[in-house]
Amino acid sequence: MYAKIISATLKGIEGIPVRVETDLSAGLPAFLLTGLPSTSIREAGERIHRAIANSGYSFPEKKITVNLSPANQRKEGTQFDLPIALGILAADGKIPAAMLKGCAFLGELSLDGKIYPIRGALALAAGLRKKGIRRIYLPEGNAEEVSLLEDIAVYPVRSLAELAEDLKNGVVPEGARLETAPVEADAALSDFADVRGQEAAKRAFEVAAAGNHAILLSGTPGSGKTMMVRCLPGILPPMTPDERLEVTMLYSVAGELKGTGGYVRARPFREPHHTVPITALIGGGVSPRPGEISLAHKGVLFLDEFPEYDRHVLEALREPLESKRIVLTRLTDTVAYPSDFLLAAACNPCPCGYFGDPEIACTCSPGEIRRYRARLSGPIMDRIDLRIHVGRVKYADLSASGDAGPRSSEEMRKSVLRAVEIQNARYAGRRTKRNAELTAREIKQFCRPTAEGEALLENAFSRLRLSARAYGKILKVARTVADLENVDAIDARHIAEAIRYRTE
Repeated sequence: MYAKIISATLKGIEGIPVRVETDLSAGLPAFLLTGLPSTSIREAGERIHRAIANSGYSFPEKKITVNLSPANQRKEGTQFDLPIALGILAADGKIPAAMLKGCAFLGELSLDGKIYPIRGALALAAGLRKKGIRRIYLPEGNAEEVSLLEDIAVYPVRSLAELAEDLKNGVVPEGARLETAPVEADAALSDFADVRGQEAAKRAFEVAAAGNHAILLSGTPGSGKTMMVRCLPGILPPMTPDERLEVTMLYSVAGELKGTGGYVRARPFREPHHTVPITALIGGGVSPRPGEISLAHKGVLFLDEFPEYDRHVLEALREPLESKRIVLTRLTDTVAYPSDFLLAAACNPCPCGYFGDPEIACTCSPGEIRRYRARLSGPIMDRIDLRIHVGRVKYADLSASGDAGPRSSEEMRKSVLRAVEIQNARYAGRRTKRNAELTAREIKQFCRPTAEGEALLENAFSRLRLSARAYGKILKVARTVADLENVDAIDARHIAEAIRYRTE
């Protein structure tokens, strides 16, 4: 007696289809599981035994062999409980095997037969869809997220007893379809209109948002660094449907979709504490999961008190900042997660925070200041496009009133959206979407300065001893500055603004 059911396992954020083969044979009662199962899968035997019994079916007193194929692919997760239980019932003749063909099954079983939500349902379903599976039975709690996938029928199930009864009677349940609500502006976001003074820093944030450039703020305590970073999501362009799907998939794999209504609507904003361990930042673990840099994908990763992070944690950002993904290599497997985030960091100029302040004397020794700044290595600093000094806010700025107030996030966002539209038109049909992603060849094609701009950049390159990476980043930032002005030519004033962001 044999049955075969389709399910899936995760590799990174990719769903890999798995054939769950069940065979019942004569012999002493036993439950044998093969095919590189993880610990959570190996423990499924007792859960499935009690779930079947408590659902009103007798557990077969036979030798049960379950094979998860392909056998050379390691299997992770609790989503195999449901297909294994159905395979046992089908092999024992309790439900018709014909009802299981052309479908996939995912779900974790409780001892009473209820079906619990699983981690990574959206990614698993996307992998099954690529292989031609168009009907998926899964937990009711995962139906909303999986309904984001088009041309696929989603059948939410609550318990093994209900599902087995429907299959036995040839009943196909009604498929679920999520009505995607329009993405509206978040009223809870901070607004740049509330930031008094700091117009130069606000301009830098506008450039960062328009070109997706990493930004670092340095300044005295209370100057508004953290407040401005928290305003940044309010001027970013809305996510495209493809971006929402990819980000939702990451959050599903990480098990962080709770409270999102089934999918991620707005660009993520992640703010890990400076004590965060490296595994939590970049991802990994015994059963690999996305870290903070992947959960910030297509959004903002804010690292406050930047030099206070462990040196190894900061150095781990170097490759993702360039490649826009993180590859985790373990003894038995290699997984990759997308990590295309906008880095926003903030720090003080010294341990006490008042070095260079015109009103409060710094109490740090020269050695303490050198050691504090040395925590940020040259390679990390070289990867940050915009470096801004944030000075003390004057009383006149704080007490100013009248119609001519600071620019609001809505005004800045309109300017950013115009620049993004220019980039979308320029890079149509290319992998590159934003100026910060330009390759060396694309820089030569799209970032040619005028003769005056070239002369200024040549002079700065030799006098400031810039690296080849810094040369490219200056041109990419200058391209964004020109896009914000809606001009095609990169002239000396655009180059000058970009150079200033490298030297402050």
